[in-house]
Amino acid sequence: MRTGKRRDGIFTGWYGLVSLRETPLPSLWRMGEEVRIDVLLVHGIGKAIKSDYYNEFVDSIRRKMPLDSDIVFHPINYSEPLDSKEAVIFDWMKELNYQDLRSFGCFFVGDVLAYAPPEGVPGPGDFYYDVNNLLADKFAEIKAKYPESRKVIISHSLGTQISFSFAFKEELDHLFVCGSPLLYFSIRFKDYGSYPPKLKGMTNFYNVNDPVATVVGRNPKLAVCKDIHVKSWNPRYLLPLQAHGFYFKSNQVHQGIADVLKKL
Repeated sequence: MRTGKRRDGIFTGWYGLVSLRETPLPSLWRMGEEVRIDVLLVHGIGKAIKSDYYNEFVDSIRRKMPLDSDIVFHPINYSEPLDSKEAVIFDWMKELNYQDLRSFGCFFVGDVLAYAPPEGVPGPGDFYYDVNNLLADKFAEIKAKYPESRKVIISHSLGTQISFSFAFKEELDHLFVCGSPLLYFSIRFKDYGSYPPKLKGMTNFYNVNDPVATVVGRNPKLAVCKDIHVKSWNPRYLLPLQAHGFYFKSNQVHQGIADVLKKL
């Protein structure tokens, strides 16, 4: 039975049934008032993110939260601007060899290249500008309406770098990154970067078979990040691309996120 509601791209309420014996006592209450948690969801690279992309993931986290949790999920979808541009670029590749490899380059590697800061001052139409504004606008909307709520971001793949950069601009109660290439991106910065001073907590979920994922805390500047090795006995997740895409399906990830949210 579902008692929650989904409206306007926002997930709210409680989904599914949970045994009361397995449900922790409510811990999301402070001084007699329920604490609201706003969670922004930032996806990774890939074509055409569907409207129901996060549904199963969100439901799985909710089932591990207290029944009275006031938690709202806000999906951020930046795939459309990229899909359109990448389709144009791929069209320029017609009649060239290795079309499958070129497709991968356009629609996946292209996502990563798009996040490189443009020459000069970024402006509308530059992906770097547009994706940061998309996240900033949603965050500002939430902050204005619910200034006292806990603010959290859950991100995957390229979305982890986008979210990590955003954490330098706004105060976040927690940042979750899954399959994160943050250590690869650290080559861009002096002394391999730094930790956002406004970020109160950070958890990194990684799998050893995922070539995109990095152990973020191995960078001394990011040692405060808690790294969690996500394991699976399913042989399909021995494959690199499968390993990179299974975090949102992992019970270990669902539980790890819920455990942190309960303490905010």
